[in-house]
Amino acid sequence: MSQPPLSVQIRKLEKSLGVQLFVRGSRGVSLTAAGQAFLIEARALLGQADRIKEAYRKDVKGSLPVGIRILGLATAMRPKWPSILQQFRDANPDVAVRMCDEDPTTVESRLVSNEIDVAFVCEPRTRPGLLCDKLVQWRVCVAMPQSHRLVSMQEVPLIELRREDFVLFCHDLNVGWRDLVESACQKFGFRPRRVAEAHHLISALNIVSSQNVCAFVLESAKFAQFEGVQIRALTPPLITDVGMLYREGETSQVVKKFIQVVRAHSDFPEVRAAGR
Repeated sequence: MSQPPLSVQIRKLEKSLGVQLFVRGSRGVSLTAAGQAFLIEARALLGQADRIKEAYRKDVKGSLPVGIRILGLATAMRPKWPSILQQFRDANPDVAVRMCDEDPTTVESRLVSNEIDVAFVCEPRTRPGLLCDKLVQWRVCVAMPQSHRLVSMQEVPLIELRREDFVLFCHDLNVGWRDLVESACQKFGFRPRRVAEAHHLISALNIVSSQNVCAFVLESAKFAQFEGVQIRALTPPLITDVGMLYREGETSQVVKKFIQVVRAHSDFPEVRAAGR
């Protein structure tokens, strides 16, 4: 691909993500912090793509392997995800599992239309035609620039954020999460002052770093290790559930097996019991 078309594709990608991936200067091009984080995920996806191609080359009892499409909160599930994936692959070596995060605002409709099979969401709620299982709990934290006035605190009183500007996740991304955060703030007499919106964690952290604003995130956002951003717990503690959303009456045996594996890794005994 020649340079001009490549530059156009990069600009389109940056626009789609809402972040700047490269710093362009007289001495060349280098990755931003967001670009470095994106590169790690991109390499992982390319590796997965290679494994899927290899799986499709195999002749498994005369049929092609089935792909499970998952929309999810990568950092929220990171501590459990390797063991979940390993256990499922050991039992189902010819099934391809594909992560997809390109459009998190339409989780419910994509599940119903079979575009995805499973979704991991904050504050999961049962919807018509969909079921949810609670998997893990995280503290809600505040992401702030390295230079923020409150960065020296290990825990930030929620009331101290009443005059701060925020980048908030899009309203239609996760209603349960939005209600949880806004309800907690309202107890201290304020609503988060939105100056920007983001669809993804990396986009939100990039705005926090570059625009001197704050964001409400899961404690698991620390795994992102985003340069120039600090994550601090809130006080009083604010806890959120992360759960798995899937179709009621699922007919795919492969998807059912995956759901059972995920249930077995839940922190909630009643969910683990349902998976036996």
